[in-house]
Amino acid sequence: MNRELLQPSLKNGEIRVTKSYDIDRFFYLGFFGGVLPVMILGTRNAIWLRCSKQMIAILLGVSLLLCTLKLGYVAWTGAESVALISRIMGVALAAIYRYAQRKRYKLHSVINGEDKPIFAWGLLAVVAGIIFDSWLVTMGKGIHDVFDQG
Repeated sequence: MNRELLQPSLKNGEIRVTKSYDIDRFFYLGFFGGVLPVMILGTRNAIWLRCSKQMIAILLGVSLLLCTLKLGYVAWTGAESVALISRIMGVALAAIYRYAQRKRYKLHSVINGEDKPIFAWGLLAVVAGIIFDSWLVTMGKGIHDVFDQG
């Protein structure tokens, strides 16, 4: 008989408590702020929930791909506003982040992990997302104007 199997799995009785935002709130971030707030706070939440590094890299890659697609859309069409596209992409990214973190979040809820309020950081991230979207529109319009007139 292997005595190692009978040893306690927790060292010194300590439990590694996680902290997390409520992952259902990511939809609000995506709707009001676009891709950037979901990317920032969703990645922070994934780190807090101890998701794998590969999963975090995939989530960041999808986020950056959506930002690139948004810039490409504005550069291609010369659109003045991307508010609707930004909201659709933000909500879609929120759904992806929520889906990727749902099992870890359920485990976090079962072990009574600490839930952090998202409002203050969310508001700051939404403002940063709006500024980022206007910067993307400005850059895209500049690219469109260069290639359209040349």
